[in-house]
Amino acid sequence: MDTRLLFCFAVLTGVQHGEVRAEHVRWEIADGGNGHWYEVFQGPTDSYFNGVQRVINWPEAQLNAQAQGGYLATVTSSEENEFVFSLTDSPSNWQTDGIGNYFGAWLGAFQEPETQDPTAGWQWITGEPFAFANWHPGEPNDLFGQIDENRIAFFASESSTGQRSAFWNDEQATRLIVTAYVVEYVPEPTSLAVALASLFACSQFRLSVMNQIGERGIK
Repeated sequence: MDTRLLFCFAVLTGVQHGEVRAEHVRWEIADGGNGHWYEVFQGPTDSYFNGVQRVINWPEAQLNAQAQGGYLATVTSSEENEFVFSLTDSPSNWQTDGIGNYFGAWLGAFQEPETQDPTAGWQWITGEPFAFANWHPGEPNDLFGQIDENRIAFFASESSTGQRSAFWNDEQATRLIVTAYVVEYVPEPTSLAVALASLFACSQFRLSVMNQIGERGIK
């Protein structure tokens, strides 16, 4: 079954996939921030892959972020990067591959498809300029020639940066190793806004499904 169908069912029945969420926190303007709100989520409790629990891929994280009335966090300065990282700086938001690499939360960046240069073509989902980056040493690298490493998550290498860091890694959108993601809201999220955004996302998906059914001539 399409994961979007499961997601819409969860929204309409008040079940949020068993996700763990933290309280949303405002980056105060008085502290040099932008006045936006941020919240860290972990993947569904029933998601499990290769011994890792709560895994979630980038497309599902972004879909869930939109349903919450926000989007995956965009990080446009070193100050914002440190603030967002501080929200994720807990062992529960990080996962290891068992060989010294640690994977943190998804962020809202993507790379243009088929880009051959690992450093080129990066964009924020909001359209904000991609003028700031905080790549981990040796990243981005399209490991083993994988040009589909076209999303960004926090990353740490135990040998050089410890088990958690504010550095970034380029990662495959569908790889199931990341267990958390950061949602950014403008302005503060409300329960009504979340509910309306969720219903809108589901209604759009339902319309898409109905259109596909119509095109196939299924009555």
